[in-house]
Amino acid sequence: MEAAPLFVDVANAPAGGQSWWVTAADGEKVRVAAWRSGDGTGDRGTVLMFPGRTEYIEKYGPAVGQFAARGFSSLVLDWRGQGLTARAKADRRLGHIEDFRDYQKDVAVLVDVARRAHLPKPWFLLGHSMGGCIGLRALHEHLPVRAAVFSGPLWGIQLKPVEVGIAWVVALLGPVLGFGDHLTPHAQPDHKLIGGRFEGIDLTTDRGMWDFMKSQIARYPDLALGAPRSSGFAP
Repeated sequence: MEAAPLFVDVANAPAGGQSWWVTAADGEKVRVAAWRSGDGTGDRGTVLMFPGRTEYIEKYGPAVGQFAARGFSSLVLDWRGQGLTARAKADRRLGHIEDFRDYQKDVAVLVDVARRAHLPKPWFLLGHSMGGCIGLRALHEHLPVRAAVFSGPLWGIQLKPVEVGIAWVVALLGPVLGFGDHLTPHAQPDHKLIGGRFEGIDLTTDRGMWDFMKSQIARYPDLALGAPRSSGFAP
Protein backbone atom coordinates (compact mmCIF):
# COMPACT_ATOMS: atom_id res chain seq x y z
CA MET A 1 0.00 0.00 0.00
CA GLU A 2 1.27 3.46 -0.96
CA ALA A 3 0.78 6.51 1.30
CA ALA A 4 -2.01 8.84 0.15
CA PRO A 5 -3.06 12.36 1.20
CA LEU A 6 -5.36 12.76 4.17
CA PHE A 7 -6.60 16.29 4.85
CA VAL A 8 -6.54 16.16 8.64
CA ASP A 9 -6.84 19.94 8.91
CA VAL A 10 -10.46 19.81 7.73
CA ALA A 11 -11.51 16.30 8.78
CA ASN A 12 -12.22 16.97 12.47
CA ALA A 13 -11.16 13.36 13.09
CA PRO A 14 -9.06 11.78 15.85
CA ALA A 15 -5.29 11.90 15.51
CA GLY A 16 -3.46 8.92 14.07
CA GLY A 17 -5.39 8.41 10.84
CA GLN A 18 -3.56 6.76 7.95
CA SER A 19 -4.42 6.90 4.26
CA TRP A 20 -3.23 4.73 1.35
CA TRP A 21 -3.58 4.22 -2.37
CA VAL A 22 -4.61 0.63 -3.00
CA THR A 23 -4.95 -0.92 -6.46
CA ALA A 24 -8.24 -2.66 -7.28
CA ALA A 25 -8.53 -5.81 -9.38
CA ASP A 26 -8.99 -3.78 -12.58
CA GLY A 27 -5.99 -1.51 -11.95
CA GLU A 28 -7.87 1.48 -10.50
CA LYS A 29 -6.20 3.15 -7.51
CA VAL A 30 -8.59 3.72 -4.62
CA ARG A 31 -7.96 5.97 -1.61
CA VAL A 32 -8.59 4.30 1.75
CA ALA A 33 -8.13 5.67 5.29
CA ALA A 34 -8.10 3.95 8.69
CA TRP A 35 -8.26 5.03 12.31
CA ARG A 36 -7.56 2.70 15.20
CA SER A 37 -9.63 3.15 18.33
CA GLY A 38 -6.74 3.19 20.77
CA ASP A 39 -3.97 1.01 22.15
CA GLY A 40 -5.70 -2.22 21.16
CA THR A 41 -6.71 -3.28 24.67
CA GLY A 42 -10.34 -2.22 24.40
CA ASP A 43 -11.12 -2.63 20.73
CA ARG A 44 -14.75 -3.49 20.07
CA GLY A 45 -14.32 -3.99 16.33
CA THR A 46 -14.09 -1.95 13.13
CA VAL A 47 -16.74 0.03 11.24
CA LEU A 48 -16.44 -0.13 7.46
CA MET A 49 -17.94 3.12 6.17
CA PHE A 50 -19.49 3.24 2.69
CA PRO A 51 -20.00 6.93 1.76
CA GLY A 52 -22.73 8.30 -0.46
CA ARG A 53 -22.40 9.86 -3.89
CA THR A 54 -20.31 13.08 -3.97
CA GLU A 55 -18.84 12.22 -0.55
CA TYR A 56 -15.23 11.61 0.50
CA ILE A 57 -13.21 10.33 3.44
CA GLU A 58 -12.80 13.63 5.30
CA LYS A 59 -16.56 14.16 5.60
CA TYR A 60 -16.67 11.15 7.94
CA GLY A 61 -14.11 12.54 10.40
CA PRO A 62 -16.69 13.39 13.09
CA ALA A 63 -18.28 9.93 12.73
CA VAL A 64 -14.84 8.36 13.15
CA GLY A 65 -14.47 10.33 16.38
CA GLN A 66 -17.84 9.15 17.67
CA PHE A 67 -16.97 5.52 16.98
CA ALA A 68 -13.47 5.88 18.47
CA ALA A 69 -14.98 7.23 21.69
CA ARG A 70 -16.97 4.00 21.89
CA GLY A 71 -14.00 1.74 21.23
CA PHE A 72 -14.39 1.13 17.49
CA SER A 73 -11.81 1.50 14.75
CA SER A 74 -12.92 2.91 11.38
CA LEU A 75 -12.12 2.30 7.73
CA VAL A 76 -13.38 4.67 5.01
CA LEU A 77 -12.79 4.98 1.25
CA ASP A 78 -13.28 7.28 -1.71
CA TRP A 79 -15.30 5.37 -4.31
CA ARG A 80 -13.90 5.40 -7.84
CA GLY A 81 -14.95 8.63 -9.51
CA GLN A 82 -15.15 10.63 -6.28
CA GLY A 83 -12.96 12.25 -3.66
CA LEU A 84 -9.30 11.87 -4.57
CA THR A 85 -9.75 8.46 -6.21
CA ALA A 86 -9.19 8.60 -9.97
CA ARG A 87 -11.99 9.94 -12.17
CA ALA A 88 -12.82 8.65 -15.62
CA LYS A 89 -13.25 12.04 -17.32
CA ALA A 90 -11.03 15.09 -17.68
CA ASP A 91 -13.78 17.20 -16.12
CA ARG A 92 -13.53 16.16 -12.46
CA ARG A 93 -17.13 17.19 -11.85
CA LEU A 94 -18.32 14.14 -13.80
CA GLY A 95 -18.25 11.13 -11.46
CA HIS A 96 -18.74 8.61 -14.25
CA ILE A 97 -18.27 4.84 -14.00
CA GLU A 98 -18.91 2.29 -16.73
CA ASP A 99 -20.79 -0.23 -14.60
CA PHE A 100 -22.34 0.16 -11.14
CA ARG A 101 -21.03 -3.30 -10.26
CA ASP A 102 -17.49 -1.88 -10.48
CA TYR A 103 -18.03 -0.49 -7.00
CA GLN A 104 -17.78 -4.05 -5.68
CA LYS A 105 -14.13 -4.00 -6.76
CA ASP A 106 -13.68 -1.06 -4.40
CA VAL A 107 -15.42 -3.03 -1.65
CA ALA A 108 -12.89 -5.82 -2.20
CA VAL A 109 -10.10 -3.24 -1.77
CA LEU A 110 -11.58 -2.10 1.55
CA VAL A 111 -11.85 -5.65 2.88
CA ASP A 112 -8.28 -6.38 1.76
CA VAL A 113 -6.99 -3.31 3.62
CA ALA A 114 -8.91 -4.29 6.76
CA ARG A 115 -7.19 -7.67 6.69
CA ARG A 116 -3.71 -6.42 5.80
CA ALA A 117 -3.87 -3.69 8.45
CA HIS A 118 -5.12 -6.24 11.00
CA LEU A 119 -8.05 -4.05 12.00
CA PRO A 120 -9.89 -5.58 14.95
CA LYS A 121 -12.88 -7.83 14.45
CA PRO A 122 -15.82 -8.08 14.40
CA TRP A 123 -16.38 -5.80 11.44
CA PHE A 124 -19.54 -3.75 10.94
CA LEU A 125 -20.96 -1.96 7.90
CA LEU A 126 -22.27 1.61 7.87
CA GLY A 127 -23.70 2.53 4.46
CA HIS A 128 -25.06 5.96 3.61
CA SER A 129 -27.14 6.83 0.52
CA MET A 130 -25.38 5.37 -2.55
CA GLY A 131 -23.08 3.55 -0.13
CA GLY A 132 -26.18 1.80 1.19
CA CYS A 133 -26.95 0.50 -2.29
CA ILE A 134 -23.37 -0.70 -2.74
CA GLY A 135 -23.39 -2.14 0.77
CA LEU A 136 -26.58 -4.15 0.23
CA ARG A 137 -25.06 -5.77 -2.86
CA ALA A 138 -21.87 -6.46 -0.87
CA LEU A 139 -23.92 -8.23 1.81
CA HIS A 140 -25.50 -10.42 -0.87
CA GLU A 141 -21.96 -11.25 -1.95
CA HIS A 142 -21.02 -12.25 1.63
CA LEU A 143 -19.29 -9.14 2.95
CA PRO A 144 -17.72 -10.45 6.21
CA VAL A 145 -19.48 -8.18 8.72
CA ARG A 146 -21.38 -9.05 11.87
CA ALA A 147 -24.05 -6.39 11.42
CA ALA A 148 -25.00 -3.52 9.10
CA VAL A 149 -26.63 -0.12 9.53
CA PHE A 150 -27.99 1.94 6.63
CA SER A 151 -28.63 5.69 6.59
CA GLY A 152 -30.98 6.93 3.85
CA PRO A 153 -29.94 4.02 1.58
CA LEU A 154 -30.35 4.45 -2.16
CA TRP A 155 -32.57 1.42 -2.65
CA GLY A 156 -34.86 3.26 -5.02
CA ILE A 157 -35.61 6.69 -6.47
CA GLN A 158 -38.95 8.36 -5.88
CA LEU A 159 -40.21 8.97 -9.40
CA LYS A 160 -43.64 9.08 -10.96
CA PRO A 161 -44.33 6.30 -13.50
CA VAL A 162 -43.89 8.67 -16.43
CA GLU A 163 -40.59 9.91 -14.97
CA VAL A 164 -39.33 6.33 -14.72
CA GLY A 165 -39.92 5.90 -18.43
CA ILE A 166 -38.15 9.15 -19.24
CA ALA A 167 -35.19 8.16 -17.05
CA TRP A 168 -34.79 4.87 -18.91
CA VAL A 169 -34.98 6.60 -22.29
CA VAL A 170 -32.40 9.20 -21.28
CA ALA A 171 -30.08 6.58 -19.77
CA LEU A 172 -30.22 4.20 -22.72
CA LEU A 173 -30.48 6.55 -25.70
CA GLY A 174 -28.45 9.50 -24.43
CA PRO A 175 -25.01 7.94 -25.03
CA VAL A 176 -26.14 6.43 -28.35
CA LEU A 177 -27.14 9.90 -29.59
CA GLY A 178 -23.88 11.45 -28.46
CA PHE A 179 -25.12 12.97 -25.19
CA GLY A 180 -23.24 10.61 -22.89
CA ASP A 181 -21.08 13.40 -21.48
CA HIS A 182 -24.01 15.75 -20.90
CA LEU A 183 -25.59 16.32 -17.52
CA THR A 184 -28.95 14.84 -16.62
CA PRO A 185 -31.90 17.22 -17.23
CA HIS A 186 -32.09 20.19 -14.82
CA ALA A 187 -28.76 19.20 -13.21
CA GLN A 188 -25.96 21.64 -12.46
CA PRO A 189 -22.30 20.90 -13.21
CA ASP A 190 -21.10 21.91 -9.73
CA HIS A 191 -22.03 20.50 -6.35
CA LYS A 192 -24.66 22.48 -4.44
CA LEU A 193 -22.02 23.27 -1.84
CA ILE A 194 -20.24 25.44 -4.39
CA GLY A 195 -22.00 28.78 -4.55
CA GLY A 196 -25.19 27.35 -3.04
CA ARG A 197 -27.15 28.67 -0.06
CA PHE A 198 -28.31 26.58 2.88
CA GLU A 199 -31.75 28.17 2.90
CA GLY A 200 -34.17 26.09 0.84
CA ILE A 201 -31.59 23.41 0.06
CA ASP A 202 -32.83 19.81 -0.23
CA LEU A 203 -29.45 18.23 0.51
CA THR A 204 -29.56 18.46 4.31
CA THR A 205 -31.39 20.13 7.20
CA ASP A 206 -28.22 20.14 9.33
CA ARG A 207 -26.68 23.59 9.11
CA GLY A 208 -23.57 22.45 10.98
CA MET A 209 -22.86 19.66 8.50
CA TRP A 210 -23.57 22.00 5.57
CA ASP A 211 -21.01 24.51 6.84
CA PHE A 212 -18.54 21.72 7.64
CA MET A 213 -18.64 20.25 4.13
CA LYS A 214 -18.68 23.67 2.50
CA SER A 215 -15.45 24.61 4.29
CA GLN A 216 -13.84 21.32 3.22
CA ILE A 217 -14.70 21.84 -0.44
CA ALA A 218 -13.58 25.46 -0.31
CA ARG A 219 -10.14 24.45 0.97
CA TYR A 220 -9.76 21.32 -1.17
CA PRO A 221 -11.89 21.72 -4.31
CA ASP A 222 -10.58 18.44 -5.76
CA LEU A 223 -12.87 16.64 -3.31
CA ALA A 224 -15.98 18.08 -4.99
CA LEU A 225 -18.19 16.22 -7.44
CA GLY A 226 -20.99 17.55 -9.63
CA ALA A 227 -24.26 16.14 -10.95
CA PRO A 228 -24.59 12.79 -12.78
CA ARG A 229 -24.07 12.49 -16.53
CA SER A 230 -26.95 11.54 -18.82
CA SER A 231 -25.56 8.00 -18.85
CA GLY A 232 -25.30 8.02 -15.08
CA PHE A 233 -28.57 6.20 -14.40
CA ALA A 234 -27.82 2.72 -13.13
CA PRO A 235 -30.48 0.20 -14.21
